[in-house]
Amino acid sequence: KEYYKVISLYDNCNEKTDHLVLNIVGSAYKALKDYVLSLNFYNDSIDVVSNFWPSLLNRGLVYFEIRNFQKAYIDFKRAYELNSENHLICHSMGSVLVELNQLEDSYEFYQKALSIDQTFEPSYIKLANVEMELFKYNDALKTLNNLIDINENNAIAYFNRGNVQEKLGKNSEAIDSFLKSINLD
Repeated sequence: KEYYKVISLYDNCNEKTDHLVLNIVGSAYKALKDYVLSLNFYNDSIDVVSNFWPSLLNRGLVYFEIRNFQKAYIDFKRAYELNSENHLICHSMGSVLVELNQLEDSYEFYQKALSIDQTFEPSYIKLANVEMELFKYNDALKTLNNLIDINENNAIAYFNRGNVQEKLGKNSEAIDSFLKSINLD
């Protein structure tokens, strides 16, 4: 509902070429899953200010969502070059690198995202998934335990921890983790 209000306000706005306004309207269309219009507004925002990293990040997120990982990577990389201390950019780089099958690089970006914001739960989940793919089961277990220390109500963390514990042959602990996941879900 609020997204339609943003779009309506834009239609009556005098600042139709302001990069901030264009970015906000692009985000409204993105939330409505109108990716064509969303990309148009992000493109316009970037045309006005080429180094506006929020529009680059947001456009990259649209490309990621429509599975155009090469274009997403280009935008995330450019956003990262402009602001390497933003955990969302680092997380997004990690995510697109997974899709491009560059797990070691993805691992580094998820770690960097968590070094910037130790409370961003999605980065813990994604990092543990990459650690599992890289057969770093003890690291994955530690990552998930750290997440559970932050949020003991994260059912996904318990479920994933159960999978790691099973891989490590800790079957009784895995059962406990799976049960906690079920009870939270």
